[in-house]
Amino acid sequence: MGLFSGIKSNYKKSEAAVVVQNLLEHYELLDLGPSLMANKLVAAIWEEKPDVFSGKFGQRPHKLTVAAAALANGIHLFEKNDLNRSVLALSLGTILSEIEVNGGLYPLNSLDRQLLEEAQAGFFKVAGELDNMDILGDELSKIIPRIGFSVGGDVNDVAAVALKKLTDMVLKKYVALPHDQLTEAISRDFDARNRCIVTDYMHFVFAELPEFQFNLGSPIREDECHDLSVIGRGKYVGFMLQVANGSNWVCSANDGISYRATSGARKLVELMNKKYGISDFSDLFKDI
Repeated sequence: MGLFSGIKSNYKKSEAAVVVQNLLEHYELLDLGPSLMANKLVAAIWEEKPDVFSGKFGQRPHKLTVAAAALANGIHLFEKNDLNRSVLALSLGTILSEIEVNGGLYPLNSLDRQLLEEAQAGFFKVAGELDNMDILGDELSKIIPRIGFSVGGDVNDVAAVALKKLTDMVLKKYVALPHDQLTEAISRDFDARNRCIVTDYMHFVFAELPEFQFNLGSPIREDECHDLSVIGRGKYVGFMLQVANGSNWVCSANDGISYRATSGARKLVELMNKKYGISDFSDLFKDI
């Protein structure tokens, strides 16, 4: 029995290593070749948790799960500014994105869910560190919004990370521009279907994060920044993030005249406060 178990474990290791290798082959930045790196990463995570991956508890994780766990573990073997770390993070994000989009097509069990949640948590921790720090930053920022707000379907850190990242970008790129330059920039950067520009107001939606509408209003004085507000849609109806003068952040989740704030909106406010210290003004705005 032990012999056959060992043979199957080696086969499962090879399956997962092929997944990792295929992802790593998209990049030429690794210190080791994709094949050697992939095998070392899978061997390392397997050695760390042999009982989990060998099926001792009655379930073996899917090869995508093993690959994700191997990449998540491997990320922490490199220093923060190391490009190897960035490549592994991007590869892990690709797996998590694939599972979010096509997860129903894979026979994932409860063990898979647990391991994927751990890998996802590690991914978003590292993604926050890598913002604009290396040449893979743009690719990483594109993949973040495609990953579900949790493997289990609940809102979690990814919503806060993606929203914070795009809001920071809007503040840096747009809010200080004079009106004419801002109009030109929004017209250039957003498709006509994802923007609306009028005399003293404009809004736009990022194609990669359609659940949120970004709004910019004209400043009262010429020397002030445009005020920014972000409105939640869909599962985030009732959510609002406001940034005044480019630096004063508050958020809220409140009912409207014709709608009630969703649980997703309220959870997102909680996460924005917990993760970034953004004040929750829900009670203040509730009576306005």
